[in-house]
Amino acid sequence: FKGLFDGLHKFELIENANQTTTLIHAEQFSGLLVPLFKKQLLTNTKAGFEAMNLSLKTKVEQNN
Repeated sequence: FKGLFDGLHKFELIENANQTTTLIHAEQFSGLLVPLFKKQLLTNTKAGFEAMNLSLKTKVEQNN
C-alpha cells in the first residue's frame, strides 16, 4: 500500500576525466512505517548497500 513504506532507489554513474567512474547510490524512504524501521534502515540496510557497492567495485576492477 502506497504511503505505508515506500523507497526510491537511485544509482547514478558519473564518468570522471581520469578514466574512472563514480557511483552515487541513494535510497529515500518515506511513509507511515518508516519511523518504526529507522534503526534497522540505518544499520542493516545501510550495511547491505555498502556491501553491495564494495562487491560491485571489486567485480568491475577485476574485469579491467
